[in-house]
Amino acid sequence: SRFEEGAEIRRWMVNTLPAYEPDAYLIGGDLLHGRSTIAEREAAMRFLRALDHDAEVVGVYGNHEATNDLGIYNALPRTRFYQDPTVHVLPGVVLACLPWLRYVPTQADLHLPPNAVAANAARSIGERVEALRVELAETMVDAPDMPRVVLGHAMIRGAKTALGQPIPIGSEFALGLDDLASFGADAYLFGHVHAGQEWTVNAGAPVVYPGSPHRTTYGEIEEKRVAVITIEGRDAS
Repeated sequence: SRFEEGAEIRRWMVNTLPAYEPDAYLIGGDLLHGRSTIAEREAAMRFLRALDHDAEVVGVYGNHEATNDLGIYNALPRTRFYQDPTVHVLPGVVLACLPWLRYVPTQADLHLPPNAVAANAARSIGERVEALRVELAETMVDAPDMPRVVLGHAMIRGAKTALGQPIPIGSEFALGLDDLASFGADAYLFGHVHAGQEWTVNAGAPVVYPGSPHRTTYGEIEEKRVAVITIEGRDAS
């Protein structure tokens, strides 16, 4: 089952990843699937408690997380999940945290045609992304040489499925590589698409979908993985 497979892979992570001596564990969303059960929340707590014991843990909400469903884990000493865009400063690196963004229609939207509502949604989400860019730029004024990373959950335009098919962009939260490049970061780490894939922007900064760490459908035939990101100075690999 999805639950059993996820639990097995999380055990593998807890037993394997500390050997890399990470400075932080970054989670790009979808830790939970829909409105979580008690068993799912307890399993995630065991996983996060083990990571938290080893290093700082920073995560963002994905499109599968219900509102406020990850708040309980912020009670752990070194764990923080963000439901709203914000800048998080770790020792040695600055994170621009960009969770899955939803648009909640207003009363005025009820009287508008669908294309006008879609335009309002795009404008609202664009303003929230821009506010995060500004916050990151303001943070970097006092630490211009500090490496910076965007940790997010979104559809990246041009992403493909495990079978190599392009994913159509609908009404979901989507960003292009040019949108990401405008952050001027040294690495961009994203959850959402289950098939791992990479791009580069800004003359070599990696944009990485590690993909889901375990199979969630029988159609996911690609090798599964996590990503280990090394940053030295302003160079990420």
